[in-house]
Amino acid sequence: MMKYFTQLKEMRLKEDSVKEAHRSLVEEANEAAVREEQVSLQFSNRRRILLSNINILPSRDFSGVSEFLHYFRSINFAETPLKEDNIILLLNGFLAHAGEVDSSELSTPNFQAFLTQMRARVEGFESPQTLLLLTRLLDVTCVDYPELWAKVERKTLKIWDKLSLESALTTIKMFANQGEGTEDLYLAFEAKLKEHRDSLELSQIVDSMQCFFNSGKGTVLFMDQLLELTLEKLR
Repeated sequence: MMKYFTQLKEMRLKEDSVKEAHRSLVEEANEAAVREEQVSLQFSNRRRILLSNINILPSRDFSGVSEFLHYFRSINFAETPLKEDNIILLLNGFLAHAGEVDSSELSTPNFQAFLTQMRARVEGFESPQTLLLLTRLLDVTCVDYPELWAKVERKTLKIWDKLSLESALTTIKMFANQGEGTEDLYLAFEAKLKEHRDSLELSQIVDSMQCFFNSGKGTVLFMDQLLELTLEKLR
């Protein structure tokens, strides 16, 4: 028993070293996020989700949030079918300025019409990057739209074999943040992790276990295997 607790302590110390390596990046993201009030949409903390997406790059297409919102609001999404490159433009713009967009914008008829068009278009996306951007938007804005999440998952599973391990992990994080995704998606993630077992880094294992915990998905047997792998990495 003492040996187990010693290994557990070592695991925590190793996790702390991983967190320390990212501390400056997180602090920088936090400074940008504190401008936004902490809001809870469907029991999700939007500020926390924003911090988990700190790798979003500034948009080169809009000078600021005002210019982006002016452009976004000028489009009648109910009557204007968007080309995929325009969808990418809007998704990038929204993500780049998400910390400055008031939460009330998310309940406007225009934003809801945009989501409705995404629901109709998602399965026809040609680029995996478009799907990843849309999933990130749903995560960042804490969208409660089960039908859209279901279509995003269906499309994700169709291209799952083409996703790299990092892209798969990023995708699962976003689903898990919102408590979305069926067992099929998490079983596919288990298979992806098994495929890359020998090359998994400790941080990826920890992130994966956190996703399974947040979602309440995944098999107990695989959780045990991840724990054993974690202990192996610490030896």
